[in-house]
Amino acid sequence: MKLKAPFPYFGGKASVADVVWRHFGNPKMYVEPFCGSAAMLLARPCEPPFNKEIINDYDGNVANFWRAMKYDPDGVADVADWPVNHIDLMARKRYVLKEYDAMREKLIADPEYCDVKIAGYWAWAQSVGIGETFHSPNQRPDIIGEKGVVAIKNLCEHFKRLQKRLSGVKVVCGDWTRVMGGNWRTADGDCAVFLDPPYAPEQGRVKDLYDNDDPTVAKDVLNWCKDNGGNRLYKIALCGYDGEHNDLEDMGWTVHAWKAQGGYAHVGDGKTRGEENRFKERIWFSPFCNRDLTLF
Repeated sequence: MKLKAPFPYFGGKASVADVVWRHFGNPKMYVEPFCGSAAMLLARPCEPPFNKEIINDYDGNVANFWRAMKYDPDGVADVADWPVNHIDLMARKRYVLKEYDAMREKLIADPEYCDVKIAGYWAWAQSVGIGETFHSPNQRPDIIGEKGVVAIKNLCEHFKRLQKRLSGVKVVCGDWTRVMGGNWRTADGDCAVFLDPPYAPEQGRVKDLYDNDDPTVAKDVLNWCKDNGGNRLYKIALCGYDGEHNDLEDMGWTVHAWKAQGGYAHVGDGKTRGEENRFKERIWFSPFCNRDLTLF
């Protein structure tokens, strides 16, 4: 049941999902600590129910949206089904930003809490605004777009399909390490882990494109991969730019080079940083990922 995320998300890996799942196969457990639009989860081949799946993101708006999709997709669709309007974009973004801290605390305190109104506002604003972080409350009218929820026909039906897909998925809001501990990891067989942390600033990525950015995360994730890549029950994929995690290749990891669509951050002479970086995209796969890439 392959589905498309109902909003665009900077750094999404939907275009390379088939490569990732050929390496993963059909694992007993799947964990995505930096889920964002959950594009990789939604692109999983085969049909549910799957055994165990966990997605996590530090950004409360991400977790809130996916929780709301599980509990009230009709309510989210009612809010998100809205025409493109620049003044509404600014107003909705400011409403979401004003409530962000309080909402995130409620999400952490209650695993079943969600705010349907904020979920709809956020998904709509993600779909309409282009080229700036969500935490920039103002948006130039010349770069308003029409993607995601504003371009989906029969939004209620699409959200119903998402609800069905998410029925067995655990949605967590917290630091990435929150979903990487415990005996659950390999208790029932192989565990696939898709890691797409904010790329290290020294690799030339555009700054301030990630909410709650922490420049040490990429290095911490790399160290976790080095410590766990030798576990035969782990199938790990780690995303980054060329040169960021190359030392994994000396530990038996393989690397897949791919080209992203580009970005919006201008660096002069008509070029953008995103356009330059899109040729540097890499995914490293741990030694125990599937070698038979004819699967699926």
